[in-house]
Amino acid sequence: MNKQNDLPVLLAFLPDKIHQQEIVDEVMIQLHDGNINPIDVELKLKALVNICKSILDNAHELICNEIDKYTEKTISIMGVEITKRTIREYDYESDRVWRDLKAIEKNDAEKRKAREKFLQSVKGEGLDPETGEIINEITHTEKPSWAVKF
Repeated sequence: MNKQNDLPVLLAFLPDKIHQQEIVDEVMIQLHDGNINPIDVELKLKALVNICKSILDNAHELICNEIDKYTEKTISIMGVEITKRTIREYDYESDRVWRDLKAIEKNDAEKRKAREKFLQSVKGEGLDPETGEIINEITHTEKPSWAVKF
């Protein structure tokens, strides 16, 4: 598969926003018309996400090398703008103050989660054991969901 025409179907479309939306629209029409099974679409799209992530992760260096062939900071390919940039990642672990702040942050997050769990348990009206204040049941929304495991 060295030629553009030999690309897998996954890569055989133009990546600009207009073509992306056309694909979305066509799939949605097919779903609404009952021509394709929604569960099949769910499973295949989840698999495609995994495939795309894996390809991008494994091809990162090759992509960087190809982009570096262009001298301009911003280039346009197939209707998509690509801007070169550098991402810095800092390692703060050597700083004691940062580690202390991180520990406080973690502790605060744990306290917040415990508070959320307590608030979820309040039915109707209740008494806050920490403040003595009267608290009301919190509102929530629900929507159907599912898990997919490969």
